[in-house]
Amino acid sequence: LRGQVIWMHRNVRQLGHRFSASARASFIEQQLSFDYLLPYVFNTRSSFITAPFGQHLIEPAFELFQAGITNTLIYQHDRGVAASVSYDLNYTSELTGVSATTLPDTVVNYNTAAVTVGGFYNSNERRDSEGWLIQPYLELSSLFGEGTYTYQRAAVDVRRYTPLTRSLNLATRLQTGGLFAPESDQLPGNVRFYAGGTNSIRGWNRQGLGPKVAVLDIDGELVRYVPVGGRAQLVFNVELRQDLNFLIPGFGFAAFLDGGQVWRSWRALDERPVQFGGGGGLRYNSPIGPVRVDV
Repeated sequence: LRGQVIWMHRNVRQLGHRFSASARASFIEQQLSFDYLLPYVFNTRSSFITAPFGQHLIEPAFELFQAGITNTLIYQHDRGVAASVSYDLNYTSELTGVSATTLPDTVVNYNTAAVTVGGFYNSNERRDSEGWLIQPYLELSSLFGEGTYTYQRAAVDVRRYTPLTRSLNLATRLQTGGLFAPESDQLPGNVRFYAGGTNSIRGWNRQGLGPKVAVLDIDGELVRYVPVGGRAQLVFNVELRQDLNFLIPGFGFAAFLDGGQVWRSWRALDERPVQFGGGGGLRYNSPIGPVRVDV
């Protein structure tokens, strides 16, 4: 269950500038953010956004309180091709779930500063229609020594939508990424890669696929297993989607195969095989948004 409230001024000072304030909340995340958009910075295809924010995020591996600001320069070549360069400065207090719950020293305070270069390519104006959708990014942390940790992270999300018949579609997705740092085990949990969950590999809980550590109580009894993330990630999804509009408009069903893995280090690529999960589900494009139920 999640909700969001947005207030927006679309023409600040009659200059075409846009200011918005938003608040969103769920059981996983609560966030308050603002953004100010300046269109036509260098030409009609470029724009600049500055966005301060604060958030509280609860994950299986960690809980964090974060405040910061993101400044992004966007170049929109056309409706299907765009690129961006952003600078993020965040101050974070992270509570790790790896240590025993009885220990008081599990809070880590740090700041991250990173330059991120990203791209976007969509061969069709609709995100889920026929064609390709490609989104790569490269993140370079602490280039000028202003962050607590130094690392480099790169990833790409590639999706392909192929109509097989008028009512049957094949949707495929590949996500992969790598993290490069002197000591990955010293990095905070928020930086590492994870896999598993409703929008990842559906046979595992959120962040549930990949390396974990056992958390014990003071008597040595097992409390739970906590995911620790890793340096490398591979996730893929293959889904057949059958529309049943002749029965109910917007209704359909799907069969899927998911797979992937998270590796704690580059040396462990041969130690953890790729895992698979398959299933099926129902789809309904309701008047208030899409509804999906998978087993």
